[in-house]
Amino acid sequence: MGSTERKWLMEKEHYHKIITYQTTVSILKSWMRAGLVTPEEFQKINTIIAERSGISLCSIFLDSCPFVR
Repeated sequence: MGSTERKWLMEKEHYHKIITYQTTVSILKSWMRAGLVTPEEFQKINTIIAERSGISLCSIFLDSCPFVR
C-alpha cells in the first residue's frame, strides 16, 4: 500500500468519525428536546462523544450548542 492510499484511508476514517459524531449529537439533541437530557448533561455527554470520536474540543465540527431551534 502506497502513501497516497494510506492517506486516503486515514481521511476516509476521519470523515467517518465526524459523521458518526454528528449523528450521535443529533440523537442527543432529540433526547434533550424530549426532556430526557438537560443542557448540562448535553455538554458533558457531548464532550465525551467528541473525545471518543477523536474530535478536538476546538474543532469546527464540534456541536457545542445544546439549544435546538
